[in-house]
Amino acid sequence: MRLSIVWLLTPGLLAACGGGDSTTGPGPTGDAAVTATIDGTAFASTTAQVTGGGSGSNQVPGLLNIVATQVTGAASYTTLNLNLGYLAGTGTYPLGVNPGTTAGGTGSIFAPQGAAFGTWSTNFTGAAGTVTVTSLTATRIAGTFQFTAPPQSFTQTTGTRAVTNGAFNVALPAGFTPAPPNDRGSRVSAVVGGVPWNGATVVALGTQTVFVYGGTTDSLSISIAPASVLAAGGTYPIGGLGGATMIVTRLPSGAAWSGGTGQPVGTMTITSLGNGRAAGTFSATLLPTTGAGASLAITQGTFDVKILISN
Repeated sequence: MRLSIVWLLTPGLLAACGGGDSTTGPGPTGDAAVTATIDGTAFASTTAQVTGGGSGSNQVPGLLNIVATQVTGAASYTTLNLNLGYLAGTGTYPLGVNPGTTAGGTGSIFAPQGAAFGTWSTNFTGAAGTVTVTSLTATRIAGTFQFTAPPQSFTQTTGTRAVTNGAFNVALPAGFTPAPPNDRGSRVSAVVGGVPWNGATVVALGTQTVFVYGGTTDSLSISIAPASVLAAGGTYPIGGLGGATMIVTRLPSGAAWSGGTGQPVGTMTITSLGNGRAAGTFSATLLPTTGAGASLAITQGTFDVKILISN
C-alpha cells in the first residue's frame, strides 16, 4: 500500500493551541515566575498565565502554554510565550517544532515596535532553541529555555530577538496530563548533505505494518513510503524496483531528490514496531530529480513515530 502524506506535512498543520485549565501569578516571585534575558536586557514577568491539558480524547498530551508579560510603562511591555506539547517528564525538548505533532514547541515574543506591534517567533525550523524541564511534579513544572526568534513575515516587524538565560517555575493547570509512553509525539532526524536536520512537523499514516512517514521544516521535507509489510528487526531497501520510495525536497525552491527506479540507494531498518508506534533508522544517497544537480547523501537518519491509523 502506498499512501501520500504531503498534505499532512504542511508547516502550520496541527499546531497546538492553548486551552484547558489555567493558573496565574503575580510575577517573578509568585506562582508564575518567568525570567530571561532578551537581547541583553533582563526580563521578569509582571503577570503570567499558564494553560494546558492533555486528558481529552482530541487533545495533545503534555500540552502547556506559558504566557508571561513584563510591563514597564503605560505603553511599554514585552510578552514572552512558550507553546509546548508532548511533555513527558524531565529532559530537553527542541523549540522550533510543531507541538501538535512533535515533543517540544515554539517560542515567541510580542512587543510594541515604534508605532507598530512586533511579533517574533521560532517558526518551524526544527532547531531554533531548547526548553529543558528540570522538575515535573503533580502540581508544578520548572525548567530553563533559550531560543532565537526572527520577525514574522506577515507583519512589519524587523530584527531578530535572542532569548537567553530563560527560567520558569510555575504551577501546573489542574487538567495537565504528561504524555504517556505510547503517545509522546513523533520525530524524524537525519544529516542531510552533511548538515544536521530535525523535523518540525512529523506525521506517520497507515496501519501497524504498512505505513508512510515523514517530516518537514521551513526549508526541507523528507518522506519515506515503504513498499512492503514491515516487521520489527527487518531491513528494507530504499529506491529501486520494489524498494521504499524516499523523496527529499528543499523549500521553497522545489529542488528534489529520490531513490529512483534502478538499483537500491539505501536501507531502512525497523528497530521496534507495536502499540501504534514505529521506530528505526535509515540512510541513502538519493538521485537528483527536479532542479538538483548532484546526488544527496542522507546519513544517521532516525525516526520514532506515532502511526495515525487510516481506514
